[in-house]
Amino acid sequence: MSTATAIAEALFARPDAPPSASRLAAFDVELRLHFRHCGAFARTVFGLALFVLAWLAPLWCGRLPPLARLPLARRIAVLSKIEHSPLQAAFFAVKAIFCLIYFEDRGAAVEIGADTPAWSVRR
Repeated sequence: MSTATAIAEALFARPDAPPSASRLAAFDVELRLHFRHCGAFARTVFGLALFVLAWLAPLWCGRLPPLARLPLARRIAVLSKIEHSPLQAAFFAVKAIFCLIYFEDRGAAVEIGADTPAWSVRR
């Protein structure tokens, strides 16, 4: 499992189940396509943020890195702690991009009750 996929699985897990393998695979493809069209600076900054979450976040929480090797429950706990730590900038940078890509999928949007796009709502 790639670092990005491991983080996405932890970010988007529901209390009853993690995201499906097919949804994570589609997310991984879309993420790669997204960054194929970004500039070198954006890819570098995002890569640094992923590095922080993959290697420094577990150490900050007393776990051995990399994050992807930890079980899902531990990854969720580590990311929850990082959200309120000095490493939070990396967390929110990755989370923002991941949310944009993950919730583009209509199935993911329906799961959270966002089944009607905001622009299609008539008053």
